[in-house]
Amino acid sequence: MNRRKVLLINRKFQLSIIGWFALLAAILISIYYFSMYYFFSHITQQATAAGLAPDHVFFTYLGQQQELMSKIFLLSSVVAVVVIFIGGLYLSQKVAGPLYRFTNHLRAHSKANVTPVRFRKGDYFPEIEEEFNKYIER
Repeated sequence: MNRRKVLLINRKFQLSIIGWFALLAAILISIYYFSMYYFFSHITQQATAAGLAPDHVFFTYLGQQQELMSKIFLLSSVVAVVVIFIGGLYLSQKVAGPLYRFTNHLRAHSKANVTPVRFRKGDYFPEIEEEFNKYIER
């Protein structure tokens, strides 16, 4: 069975959720980046205050470590953004999917011929499915 999977069921809602996740990710990544920058800046100031000459090997080593840390940080940030995007898409699917299915179910059935609605396993709001099905049984 080849079922086409629609990634954005409710485009406005899902993009909003993903946008909020992206904003939070950008804030956290910025905080970590500036923390790292502050750390290396602080060590440089301490070494200068201790009397090390600007051409001392320590500053070369520190610069290399900062460059390595920046590369690691950039790579881990890209991975984090991808994971956050996929997570946001997944969670928004779990919310938008049941509501989309329920709405289509209501549209497809006449008042006299209402059948139970079924959500996918793992979808959020299973109580809507349960309560609606109880309602039509009465």
